[in-house]
Amino acid sequence: MIELIDELPENILAIRATGLVSGDDYQNIVSSAVENRRAAHDKLRLFFHIPPTFKKFTTTALWDDAHIGLHRLRGFERVAVVTDIEWLKTLTNGIKPLDSADSAEIRVFANGEFDEARNWIRA
Repeated sequence: MIELIDELPENILAIRATGLVSGDDYQNIVSSAVENRRAAHDKLRLFFHIPPTFKKFTTTALWDDAHIGLHRLRGFERVAVVTDIEWLKTLTNGIKPLDSADSAEIRVFANGEFDEARNWIRA
C-alpha cells in the first residue's frame, strides 16, 4: 500500500510504501498526486519512504515506479529514497548515471537517517 505523507511542504510529494504495493496504488495515489502538484509547481521534490513494514512490489507496481522514475525524473528537483532494503538502494543508485544536468539530484538514506533525509529534501 502507498500512503501520502502530509507533513512536508506542498512542492514535496512524500509517500510511504508498506505491505504489498500494487499498480493500483501507483495509478490511484502516486500518478494523481504528481499531476495535482505539477499543476501548482514547476519542479517537485520526491520523498519516498520504504520502512521495514514494506513486503514487496507487484510487477505492475515496479513498472509504474520505473515509468515515473525514468520518464518524469526531469520534473523533479530532488529525490530522497529512505530504505534499508539493499536491492532498492542499488536500483536507486543505478538511476543516477542516467541522470543529466537538468534532472533530479537523487540521494539514498537508511531508515535511521529519516530526519536527515527529510531535512535534505526541504533544503
